[in-house]
Amino acid sequence: MATTRTEGQRTKGNLTFRDDNLSPAKGKSIWEDCPLLAIRSDPSVGLIWENDFNHYATTEDGLTSTITNSGATGILASGAYGQLELQPSDGTVADNDETYVGSTTALVVPATGKDVWFEARVKFTEANTDDANIIVGLSSTYAANTLVDDGAGPAANYTGVVFYKVDGGTTWIGENSTTTNQTTVTGLATRQSGSWARLGFHMESNTLITWYINGEAVGASTTNMPAAAMGLVFGVKNGDTNEDILYVDWFRLVQLR
Repeated sequence: MATTRTEGQRTKGNLTFRDDNLSPAKGKSIWEDCPLLAIRSDPSVGLIWENDFNHYATTEDGLTSTITNSGATGILASGAYGQLELQPSDGTVADNDETYVGSTTALVVPATGKDVWFEARVKFTEANTDDANIIVGLSSTYAANTLVDDGAGPAANYTGVVFYKVDGGTTWIGENSTTTNQTTVTGLATRQSGSWARLGFHMESNTLITWYINGEAVGASTTNMPAAAMGLVFGVKNGDTNEDILYVDWFRLVQLR
């Protein structure tokens, strides 16, 4: 057993616990100011939805696959503790093949005082240099062409808070949208093909979104706050005739009631 040293700490008035040897360093976790203990003690405080993907069957877990080009979704056989794999193509790989996993029902409705926290650990493999198109976060749409063809990024009309990466790009971009109006925060961090990254955000009372990558605050948005129901979205679209694959190790979504 690894040596442990677990202790309590308060951040912005919130009591949480971390371990000096096993947890991220202080200030490196989006969850330090999230009242997880209070919610676990009393569900009337808020909602916690998390999945470590030791099992996945479309519609069974509150998630539904959208596969438009004979790709596939499922648990990666060699993924330690469970990893969801999104393949955009079958044996015939084509440009703009795409696959999404999204909420069966949109559950998150932003409102004053109803803070939202989201984080997911993801990895993607770029088959050719920088061509993958990726989207991760919350959106009112998670159907075909949530990512527009030919590296054009998220759809022009949606409500959501997402991270995305486009064909020809090398950085993570954050975007929050209310229908046709978007606030885009570029260059949050350089993406690393084949490496895991924790992508997260905290939406405070629907007035401020702070973007986090690997526990570090990397940007903020204060305009075009979403105001309609959103659900989870994970998606990948090929940028050329090579297949790009997205892996999701886990996610956690929290909203105050």
